[in-house]
Amino acid sequence: TNSSSYKFEFSADSAFTAKIDARSNLTFDFGFSIEPVKKHSETNVQPLTGHKNILSIFPSNSSQVSILSDIKLVMIDESFTEMKLIKVEDDVYSTEAFEIPKKDFKIRLRGQDSLQVPIDREISKFLTAVKGSAPEVTVESAEYDFCTHENAKLKCKVKSQIPVNVEWTFGGKTLLTATANQSMELFLDLNSLN
Repeated sequence: TNSSSYKFEFSADSAFTAKIDARSNLTFDFGFSIEPVKKHSETNVQPLTGHKNILSIFPSNSSQVSILSDIKLVMIDESFTEMKLIKVEDDVYSTEAFEIPKKDFKIRLRGQDSLQVPIDREISKFLTAVKGSAPEVTVESAEYDFCTHENAKLKCKVKSQIPVNVEWTFGGKTLLTATANQSMELFLDLNSLN
């Protein structure tokens, strides 16, 4: 059987009424990306201007979720845009790519937990779209020592808010090309160095 953990809140409006409110302890992370993702670490906290974005939702415990059906982007003036969520992994729900609203917005999530209790939560504060920044490139070491005719393996990490083309060159020759989508590790194997 599925079990869920709930937080109960008790309150009274007057001497004649009592209110008991229960909310599951499920939490939800979210992130924006240009390409489909499988992990929260592949997303950005803010959407990017000038690109269609995908919004992905990551429940803290996917076994406590029956379905996450849709999200609303609620603007500061209370107007909203509603979008369906698609389950892409056990613990990832995503929208189709969409144009980011020009106004600041909050994210409201709807669905049902594993006990069929409705989920209707605001999961963000007001968000603003931002321009993408330059990619971050991290190389394991700035210097490598190799002997002639040895094999070598070089590694670098590329993190970018938007897909970027990456080239690894040596002596004017292109040795490796790739497209980095959000975050990527590149390995370059050099055989029989001369």
